[in-house]
Amino acid sequence: GCGVLVVLLVLLVVAVIAVQVVLKNYLGPIIQAQLPPVKEKLKIQTLEVGNASVNLLGGSVRIDGVKIGNPKGFQEPVLFSLNRFVVEVGIGKLIKAAISREGLDLEVPRVELRNAELQIIRNAEGNVNLKVLADTLTAGQEQKPEEKPKEQPAEQPAAQKPGPLPKVYAKAVDINTVLRYVDHAASKTGPIAMAIKTSVNLRNIATYEV
Repeated sequence: GCGVLVVLLVLLVVAVIAVQVVLKNYLGPIIQAQLPPVKEKLKIQTLEVGNASVNLLGGSVRIDGVKIGNPKGFQEPVLFSLNRFVVEVGIGKLIKAAISREGLDLEVPRVELRNAELQIIRNAEGNVNLKVLADTLTAGQEQKPEEKPKEQPAEQPAAQKPGPLPKVYAKAVDINTVLRYVDHAASKTGPIAMAIKTSVNLRNIATYEV
């Protein structure tokens, strides 16, 4: 009876603490250990994750120092880089909404996407890095034959009205990105390059009236 419940509760608490410790302190090294085979499979020049952690009790996810390399055959070594990505979620409201079953009520104190840069590169041979990477990802996958469209019934049911939006409140959203394009095939005198920089800083965004 009561003793069994106490034992189960203790085991649950121990399991949560153990998962918390692993995700907060060892997630980065675990991910880093899996990167070399992924890099070889994708045939890219580099693949790095500086650190990654998940705080279940604090409701946060953080990833630092991400670099995804270009495929071989491109002068620029990096296709995508990210200095920092952080998301903080209000755990209290999330648990309360789950218990009350009143629908999603999510409070996001902070979202930060810092120095995210994507480079679209066209090399001297006319190959585009994103296309080369996409071809590598889909290589060996069998294409399924297209299914014939099913005949629609004569009478269509009345469209249901969309339900209310989930309650989401974000206190701070800070994003800065760079989209860069470099073309080595467009001119014989040298590569043509252009960049679009974006910086977004938002405060107190909600899907409902606060």
